Amino acid sequence: MGKRGPKPKPLAVLKLEGAYRGYLPKRGPVTGGDALRKPDDLQPDASDMWDHVTRTRGPWLCSSDAASLAALCESWAFLRECSRRLEADPTDRDTRVAWAAYAGFFTKMAAAFGLTPGDRASLGEDKAERDADAELEGMLS
Repeated sequence: MGKRGPKPKPLAVLKLEGAYRGYLPKRGPVTGGDALRKPDDLQPDASDMWDHVTRTRGPWLCSSDAASLAALCESWAFLRECSRRLEADPTDRDTRVAWAAYAGFFTKMAAAFGLTPGDRASLGEDKAERDADAELEGMLS
């Protein structure tokens, strides 16, 4: 299924054109409320991913995102473990299948948190907010 239609006009443009309706809900991302608390039982790779996501996506996260974020981080840790095992034995079929499953789940969850370029673009983020990509690429290597 495709993304929705054209990007909404900024409020300043709507006011300038006389099309602003004050009684409609305000546009923009819903910012987080309560601070997230990192679970104590995260694996080291999962803990690194938690730190990265809370640092780069912090303004949008709230306590209700904790379970989804923990699932994202744990899938990252499992994906990394599968990668390490595949380096040792690339012919292990079960590990390859597990890696593909973890990669698919991680990609879906990463998109939900705006970690993929397409999802950041749909959120309307500018280049300054996308500079955290270098940090994630460092984690991938």
